[in-house]
Amino acid sequence: MKYRTVILIGLLSACGLVPGGFDKSRPVSPVFDVLALASPSGASTEIAVTAFEHDGKAIVCAAAGGGDAGWLETVLNSATIYINGEEIAAGLAFGARYPDQNGLTGSDAPCVETATAWKPDYTGAKARVALDLAGG
Repeated sequence: MKYRTVILIGLLSACGLVPGGFDKSRPVSPVFDVLALASPSGASTEIAVTAFEHDGKAIVCAAAGGGDAGWLETVLNSATIYINGEEIAAGLAFGARYPDQNGLTGSDAPCVETATAWKPDYTGAKARVALDLAGG
């Protein structure tokens, strides 16, 4: 029986689901906030973010697509996620990069736990993304 449990946990881990854990990635969908902008070369670029609660902490997911990999890195590093005007996470270097891809719907967005405590008024509110590209 012990080996069946280990195999089950191994399979769940491979799928990004660990008992007591959270989804390690989510597909970009309408629940994500998507910000469209143009890269310096004129390529259409999108950054998509969402947030949810797990064990009292805010979990954030992010992906960026369009333009070259260096530009997408700049976009993710310059991004901040807000819920109800409160900063949840900044500098989304963990986010997936999809260079030269038009549209992010269905693409995997990695998720990480933040140090931000989840507040009851966050529930049902949409996460929003803002960029500070002044340095980039």
